[in-house]
Amino acid sequence: MARYTELTREKRIEFVTFHQSYSYEEFVEGLRPENGSAEDGEAEGGTSGFRLEPRPGVLKRIAERARHRPATTSGTSDYSNRRVFKVSLGQAWSPEDEPIRREAYEKGFVSLGWGGRIDWSDPKYADVSAIQNRWREEPGEQDANKLNANIEMINQLRNSMRTGDIVVASQGNLRARAVGVITGEYTFDADGLHPHRRPVEWRWISDDESGIEVDDLYQSKFSQRSVYQLVPDKIHWNTLAAYLDPAASDIPNPAHVLIIDEINRANISKVLGELITLLEEDKRKGAPNELTVTLPYSGEAFSLPGNLHIVGTMNTADRSIALLDTALRRRFRFKELPPKPSILGDTIVEDIPLEALLNAINSRLEWFLGSDHLIGHGYFTGVEDIEQLDSVMAHKIVPLLKEYFHEDLRSVRSVLGGGDGFIGRKKIVPPPGMAEGYEEERYRFVDSYLVSGQYGPEAYEELIGSASSDDEVIAE
Repeated sequence: MARYTELTREKRIEFVTFHQSYSYEEFVEGLRPENGSAEDGEAEGGTSGFRLEPRPGVLKRIAERARHRPATTSGTSDYSNRRVFKVSLGQAWSPEDEPIRREAYEKGFVSLGWGGRIDWSDPKYADVSAIQNRWREEPGEQDANKLNANIEMINQLRNSMRTGDIVVASQGNLRARAVGVITGEYTFDADGLHPHRRPVEWRWISDDESGIEVDDLYQSKFSQRSVYQLVPDKIHWNTLAAYLDPAASDIPNPAHVLIIDEINRANISKVLGELITLLEEDKRKGAPNELTVTLPYSGEAFSLPGNLHIVGTMNTADRSIALLDTALRRRFRFKELPPKPSILGDTIVEDIPLEALLNAINSRLEWFLGSDHLIGHGYFTGVEDIEQLDSVMAHKIVPLLKEYFHEDLRSVRSVLGGGDGFIGRKKIVPPPGMAEGYEEERYRFVDSYLVSGQYGPEAYEELIGSASSDDEVIAE
């Protein structure tokens, strides 16, 4: 479990539970309402108001993560003591600013268009008041305060950033396109479209314009401000470290896992749609028969990377594998995971061996209903005393058995030893005039826990002891 928790923190594992109303929009991508400006960048304003934006579902998120996230070097560094800045390289929605981004990635720098064509290298501009005073000399800026973007952004780039700080280049408010480390002081390039720069060692750059989801690195959307420091407590340091310490390019990207619990409960055609074909190994990205589909809401080309492993779980007692969608069934390998009473080992609660208890119940369930209805060992893990054991039996095991046998308490009683320890019985006296002709006796069955608030050790001895008797009969 510790390893699972670690991989979850690194965002290499996603977990989702299917249900009857689960949909394509939740699993792959769908439209979500958004308010405010659509993108970040150098210009203020932009498209605002209510709109519907395509947002990725759990499958698309982890598929993109698996495709982009690089393998890391051994001994990944701890960067949690570093400051992290978000930077915008031009307007994300403007194709005209793509040369600005391309030059920044190729030559290794971040740049800023705010601040005019003024060289802010002079040491006196280490004080934001000096920046403000100089900017007020520009036409129409006599009343500019320190919140003016030309003043604030230059101060962030020139003074707030320091060598060794981490920068995340955004692609709009919801995605990140590159991660790097500041390597030097502010410089001014008079010939540059964005003349204000800081040198950067880019550690990771997306191989396409889409980049990665912001929530892979940060718990909030990026704001529209061109340069600002991210809140340390909102940063996913484990995943950020992976982009800062990538291994050699010839090392495959690390494995990612999507776990789908109750995979048999959803309408598979509705949830997967056209993507069901992509599940096949030879249809994955880079495979011999690689397939790509166009997603209906975003219009993006999409394929599943080979390092994404999809694991589905289902309870065979809940629904037979035979009832699964045929198209889904032939794209998965099935492995039975039967109960393992041995995991309970030597756990004994007031002379009651839990392994023997579970074996006794399951041996009878197999006789009545078959192996698909065996009870898992997980019900009994963590049980330490008789009160906890009684609670598990009363609130989990007995209700489950009632469901299995459709409230036939006679059968439930048989599974639990056949005596009155768990399910007591009392003979029902026939009404007057009905005694003759009815040879079969009738009983009222009552859960003993509802009467006394406990089962007690004798009930368990009866259950396990009767199992031993069954074995003796079989041996004879």
